[in-house]
Amino acid sequence: MKAFLLIDEFHDHYYDFVAEQSSIPLNVVRPSRNYKKKQLAWVDGCFKVIKETSKGDTIICTLDIQAIICSWICTLFFIKRKIVCVNILLKDKETIKNRVVSYLYKKAITRNNLIASVTSSEYGHWLNDKLGTKVKFFLQHDVFHPYYEKQHQQKPGKSIFCGGRNGRDWNFMLKVARSLPDVRFNLVVSKGVEKSFQEPIPSNAKIYSDVNYDRFYQLMCESLMVCLPLDTDAPAGLLVIFHAAANKKMVITTDTVVTREYIGENRGVILPNHIQHWSESILFYMNNHTIREKRADYLLSFLNMYCSERQYIMGIEQMVNEIDKQ
Repeated sequence: MKAFLLIDEFHDHYYDFVAEQSSIPLNVVRPSRNYKKKQLAWVDGCFKVIKETSKGDTIICTLDIQAIICSWICTLFFIKRKIVCVNILLKDKETIKNRVVSYLYKKAITRNNLIASVTSSEYGHWLNDKLGTKVKFFLQHDVFHPYYEKQHQQKPGKSIFCGGRNGRDWNFMLKVARSLPDVRFNLVVSKGVEKSFQEPIPSNAKIYSDVNYDRFYQLMCESLMVCLPLDTDAPAGLLVIFHAAANKKMVITTDTVVTREYIGENRGVILPNHIQHWSESILFYMNNHTIREKRADYLLSFLNMYCSERQYIMGIEQMVNEIDKQ
C-alpha cells in the first residue's frame, strides 16, 4: 500500500518538508492546472489524487476541506481509499452555508475510511459537541517552521500590532484602542474589511489595508507586542502567533478552546474579550520589559519543543500507521 500527500495549489511548497523528511515514502500530488478560484483547484486535486491511487492506498490531505471532498467522492463512486485529514478547521457561524458544510464534515469524519486531527484537544471536544459526534481526534499541533523568523530592523517605538484575516474581532480592538489614547495601534486588515467596522476609528489607530507579506511582518517586528482579539472558537490567528513568537513578541489574545493549547502558563497572555482587562494588560506589559520578554521566550520554547516540523511529521506518520490497521 502506498501513501500520497495532496497539497493544495495555494500552499504549493508549504508542506514539501513533510515528504522530504518523512520516514514513510510519500508521493506528492498537486492540482493539474492553475485556477483563479481556489475551490476549483481543491476539487481538481482531489480527483487527481484519487485517480493516481489504488484500492487501499492512503491519501493525506493537509487541507481539511480536500479530505472531506475526497471522502465524499469515494463514497459516491464506491471507491476504496484511506484518508488522513490533517487539522479540521470548521467555522462556527450560524449561516445556511456553514450548516451545509457542517453536515458534509459530520458525515465524512464518522466514516471508517477517514481519520482526522485537531490543533487543540479542547477544540476536538468542541467539534464533537457541535456536530453531535463521538469521533476520536488525534492531537496535531500546527507546525512551527524555523524560517518564520524575519530579519527586519527593529525601530524604536511602542506601537501595538494587530493583523490577519479570519476570526479577528476588529471592533473590539478599536474599542480597546479608544480606551488607551496614548498608545499607538497598527491594524493590518484585508482589503475592504474596514468597511464593516461598526466602531469609529480613533486617532491613535492606523489602518493598513491589504499589505503584502513582507510589510505585514515588518509592522509586526516594529511593534512592542502583538494583540489578537478573536471572535470565534475555531482555529484562528495561529500563524500570526507563531510569527510573533519567532520574532520574540509577546502575544495577548482571546481565551478560546484553541488558544489555550498554545498560550498560557506564562506563554503570552489569554484574556476574555473585556475592554478593561485588555487595556490594563497592555499597559502593564508595555511598562514591564522583563516580564514581557520572558513570556515571549516561554512561548518560543514551547513551539520549538512541541510544534516543530519533526513533531508535525511524527503526528502524520502516527495517523497513517493507525489507518493502515483498518
